[in-house]
Parts: sequence; C-alpha cells; structure tokens
Amino acid sequence: MSAPHGVMSNGYKLMRYKVIRALAISLTLAAILVSSSEAVYHENGPTGPVPGKFIVKLKPGVRADLLTKSLSTGQYLEPLTKLQVRPDLVKGSILDNVRVFYTDNMSVAAADVKALLGESNIEYVEPDYYLEFFAMPADSLFSNQWYLYNEGQSYLGIQRNEGYYNDELILKSGLADVDLHMWRFYWMPPAETTKVVVAIVDTGVDLLHPELAGRFWINEDEIPGNGLDDDHNGFVDDTLGYDVSGDVQTLFDPIGDNDPTDMVGHGTHIAGIVAANSDPFGIAGVAPFATIMPVKIRPNATTAVGVAGIVYAVNAGAQVINISWGT
Repeated sequence: MSAPHGVMSNGYKLMRYKVIRALAISLTLAAILVSSSEAVYHENGPTGPVPGKFIVKLKPGVRADLLTKSLSTGQYLEPLTKLQVRPDLVKGSILDNVRVFYTDNMSVAAADVKALLGESNIEYVEPDYYLEFFAMPADSLFSNQWYLYNEGQSYLGIQRNEGYYNDELILKSGLADVDLHMWRFYWMPPAETTKVVVAIVDTGVDLLHPELAGRFWINEDEIPGNGLDDDHNGFVDDTLGYDVSGDVQTLFDPIGDNDPTDMVGHGTHIAGIVAANSDPFGIAGVAPFATIMPVKIRPNATTAVGVAGIVYAVNAGAQVINISWGT
C-alpha cells in the first residue's frame, strides 16, 4: 500500500514505520483482547519541568525582537509555534505574545527568567513540562472497577451483616454489559457525527491502518506534494495534519514536518477508539463515521509542543480535540 498522497516520505522514516507498524496495530487491538488489569502502553520517560525551558507570555505592546537582542549567549526567546494563525480565529492574536524561553543554564527558575526579561514586560512565566501518555490503567485493582469496563468479571465487594463491625470483604460476580452502553449509537448514528472532525493530539496516527481507512481529515486548502504553503498557515503540504514535534529528539526548538505518522502506537490506539471503521474486522470506534485529524507531538512532548499542537488543530477547524496525556 502506498503512502497517503501529499505526505512527506523519506527512507529512514518509512523504514521505522514498517518496523513498528505491527506494534501499532497490535496495541489498538489489545484494548479489546487484554485483561483490564494489564497495561497496553507503558512508558518510563522523564517527568516534571524541562530544565532550562519556560513558557512566557509578554504583556501587550512588548516587542519580542527587542527582548531577544538583550539576551546573552545561550539564551533564546522563540515563538511558541511557527503556525500563521487565521485572522478570524477568536483571540488568536493572543498567541503573538506567547514565547518559549530557552537557556543552557539548567538551574534557572521561572522567577529568574522574569527578572531577566524584566517584570514590567512579562504577564507570566511558567516551566515547560514533560507530557506523559497512558492507555489502559495498570492499577492492580482496576479489574474491580466494573463500571468502567464490564465483562462480567468478579470483583471485590462488601457483604453487609447485622450487628456492628462485622461486614465482610467478599468476591462478587459482575453482570456483563452493565456499563456505558454505546452500542445503540452504532445502529443509528446521529447524523451530525458524520461531520465532526476530531483532532488526535498525540503520538501521531498510523495513516495506513485498515481500521482507519477513509477516516482522515483532508486539508482542502493545500495542494498535495507541490512543496508550497498553499493555505498560508506557515506549514508546507500539511495535507492530512501535522507533526509539530518532528522525529529528531530535541527539547529545544524542535523542527516539525508534514508527516504525522505514529511511531509509538498510542495515538493510533486513541484514533481507533474514536473512529475505527464499523466493518467485519477488528473493532468499532465510538464514532465510526467521524473524521480524524492527526497532530503529532512526540517525541518532544512538552507543554509548549502540546499547546502548539492544540493551536494547529483549532486553526485547522477541528471541532473536538482528544488530549490523552498525563502530568
């Protein structure tokens, strides 16, 4: 199967994609096949604030270019995103004042950044945090939470006995299908679900997954593969979404591209839950007629990159944004 029209391809990225393709599909199906007490996705990545990186909002009228000229070697003040925000986007101009501050001094705190840039120039400064990604809970008692996913499993419950202080912890039997009951919407989907664009701001999405065929949003203002920014949003050939992070791991000034292909599996898992095709194969999504807009923010997933992904989705017209992150 060939790559979707208009998506940047290179040998290295395609090779990596083929290697992990089976993993991405397996993770999607695992949501149905594994016991609910098992984790289908797990990552032991860094947590907390990113050393030397901060999100800064300048006060109205403050010129970022002048502040940049006052910085020392090893200090940078860059735009949050290179995206050219639509002029009709409500409060979109606020983003003009949001910057990302980098420094090679890993011990700098938010208060130091505010003092360096001048308190009279700054509305707020906050650390940029690593983002975490989760799927099925790995908690040892998750199988007892039948109200989240009910297979008729046994669970721990309380038996009330007459008298005082003599209740017992016993094993009870669940009643299968007593849960959130989404199946009726598969039979008669609301008409409006066929029009909803859901942005998956995550690890990307497997663009060749058979369960997602025909489900992808298309940027009709962009001419695929011509190497031009036809819609003037600052990104070239973003036909099916965008990779805000890029594939090279660098927390400082990551360079994105127009290929939001999933290299991990988490975003594909989420996309499948949302909109997997209702067909004889695999699983059915919650809204199998919805449209998916992939926005990739891994491997450089921090608050700033995540926000840039959200801004892209809003600017591109997404009506729903799925953010399955942790902190």
